[in-house]
Amino acid sequence: MKLTAEARADCKSRRRLHCTFVSHALEDLESARRVAEAARSVPGSRVDLAATERPTGHDAVPAVDVTIRDDDLVLLVWSPRAARRIRVERELSRALEHGVTVLPLLLPGSPPLPAWLPEVRPIRIGSDPEDALRRIRDTVDERVRHKQALRRERTTDSILILALIGCCVSLLLR
Repeated sequence: MKLTAEARADCKSRRRLHCTFVSHALEDLESARRVAEAARSVPGSRVDLAATERPTGHDAVPAVDVTIRDDDLVLLVWSPRAARRIRVERELSRALEHGVTVLPLLLPGSPPLPAWLPEVRPIRIGSDPEDALRRIRDTVDERVRHKQALRRERTTDSILILALIGCCVSLLLR
């Protein structure tokens, strides 16, 4: 699959942003959109909504695999419909293969999560959806701040290494 200039720019921006993928059954699209809006409200985050903001057809599976591989978090909108979708299972498998954290969001009437999904405390979207959306925003915000702190730490480490190299070179040139 050939990357367009826009796709290459998107890949570069992904390194700077906290990237979240929302996995859901197509029948749960309205709930997934609300989840995506909550996550997008966090500055420094980028959110891809499965099934609506990605290629369809032949190139869809590789494009989704690349998207999930480069993401920091997968928000799983879990429902009886999602439990029956092979595409949702494939997205979860890809996330786990690439070490991406999966946060389940349980809609009312949701069946148990798959046994192979790591133990994660899910967020229940039930009688108080606004509270659930607030907790989703808080979770994404916390992860954005963590990623920014790691980036600052790496920058500081790089500066210290360059300073050390500079000192070594000046000693060798004496």
